[in-house]
Amino acid sequence: MRTQQQFAEYYLDLGWSVFPCKTGTKQPAVRSWKPFQCERPSSSQISSWFKAKDLNIAIVCGDVSAGLVVRDFDSVERYETWQSKHRDLAGTLPTVRTAKGFHCYARMSQCPRVKIKGVECGELRGNGAFVIGPPSRHPSGTVYEWIVRPSGDLKSIELQDLDLGHLEGKLTFDGVLQSQQSQRSQRRQPSQQKTTDVVVCETHFGFEIENAIRDSVPTGPGQRNKCLFDLARRLKGVRASALTIEESMQIFDRWYEFSESRLATKDYATSLDDFLRAIENAQTAFGATMREHFQQAIADGFPNWLSSERFDQRCRILGSLCRQLQRANGSEPFYLSAHTAAELLDTKPMQCWRWLDLFVRLGKLSKVETGNLANRKATRFRYMADDL
Repeated sequence: MRTQQQFAEYYLDLGWSVFPCKTGTKQPAVRSWKPFQCERPSSSQISSWFKAKDLNIAIVCGDVSAGLVVRDFDSVERYETWQSKHRDLAGTLPTVRTAKGFHCYARMSQCPRVKIKGVECGELRGNGAFVIGPPSRHPSGTVYEWIVRPSGDLKSIELQDLDLGHLEGKLTFDGVLQSQQSQRSQRRQPSQQKTTDVVVCETHFGFEIENAIRDSVPTGPGQRNKCLFDLARRLKGVRASALTIEESMQIFDRWYEFSESRLATKDYATSLDDFLRAIENAQTAFGATMREHFQQAIADGFPNWLSSERFDQRCRILGSLCRQLQRANGSEPFYLSAHTAAELLDTKPMQCWRWLDLFVRLGKLSKVETGNLANRKATRFRYMADDL
């Protein structure tokens, strides 16, 4: 069985640009993946990334990968409908089984940046986008696998080969749509957008930020604060440099466009203020693991209220972890179990429970909600010290 490194080298040999994503996620494991939209990595980079590491493999679409485009079918039914009309093509295009549907790999002489919107439509991914390739693991646990393996040059196709012929004449290939239909669709409410198959222009934000915005849209009232903080953390994961006020407002306006109809009573100004606060408070990228929080806590040093003369080093690290978890959660309380802390600190759960209890008694932590072992729910705390 091939390793992740061998698969990544295989894709590089096919002329595709690749980079690592964190295990079980679509979150890049490199500081920025933008360089790999212009130049493929070296074999030594591949070896450094994937040697003895269980990472997902991201395959960059577009010109850097010899015009690679990927038709993402978001459901098995939609793929099978297309397959029944194009049996010869479906049998030859490299195809991946995903968690929800299928990815079909091909090549286009001009590589568009488009996204197909609608119920279970999926996407056509080209310049400015990437897909997760086999044998990576989806967040659901599903492993991506080839059902038609690539070999040699990819087949060149046209839009009509992917049942996208109705879009011809509406696309330019620099990421811009020249279609009144698309302009109207962007002004519709989210509930209306979901019922119509249209292609929308990839905004100047790029796919990563656009996806961060869409992934943070609330599904109903009462989720505004959490979704705005999630958006701030997602942005931290895809944007290396700090956002300017102008960029932050543009991103918020895009989020508000999708979310306005689902918000209860908060006005634009209040929501914008909450978002700008979230940008300031978000310290950790969305999806960061507890181990990553733990490592960040150690790197940030110990709280000043836990002196080295009086407190055990592991106790001090636990205090720093609580501070880091609060930073990562903004104004929301954080979850932490004594068993999780004990595993990280290599000590006994009862010892961690005693330290957390001490922090509460000292007024440095506030216990918001007691954990429930039967429901496998950790205790919820709020960090109260003044060194956030």
